[in-house]
Amino acid sequence: PQGKLDGEVNVQGSLAAKAIVKLQLPGLSGELSGHKFSASGRVDWQQSTSVMFEQLEMQWGANTLSANGAIGNSQSQLQLHLRADELALFESLTGFSLTGVARADAVVSGSLDALSATVKLHAEDLRSASGFALAQLDGDLQLGTNPQDPLKLQLIAKDIKSAGISLQAEQKN
Repeated sequence: PQGKLDGEVNVQGSLAAKAIVKLQLPGLSGELSGHKFSASGRVDWQQSTSVMFEQLEMQWGANTLSANGAIGNSQSQLQLHLRADELALFESLTGFSLTGVARADAVVSGSLDALSATVKLHAEDLRSASGFALAQLDGDLQLGTNPQDPLKLQLIAKDIKSAGISLQAEQKN
């Protein structure tokens, strides 16, 4: 994506035996792919130990992402919230054309070498340039980086349509 960003970024740290980096974004703003962009917050990283996100907030057009919390030990949790009211903007990042609205809430926990996550997803009116469409998608995902961690995925899709196929749930009264 192309754009122009203005603001202040403060970086502190040490690159000694155990690197520590503290990144502060008091306020970053501008334009990305023709839409307003802003970001603020703080991220602290300690090599092989932890990552902490303190009120990290990003907004791009009508899309927002927030991160707050930490990962690094069994008691820590990182909360992530994505509100994508303009999914079409992500085409400039992914190269994949998709319109609609999506919400995702995730909790990531654990040590850096044994992370686990739970994700809840809700999307409406998803449409691709190839003619694929979903009226609604709801999902729950649980996974971890440890090979013994379970992988659980539940997806519920309503009114699936493709260029030549249409699948709809029958309504019973």
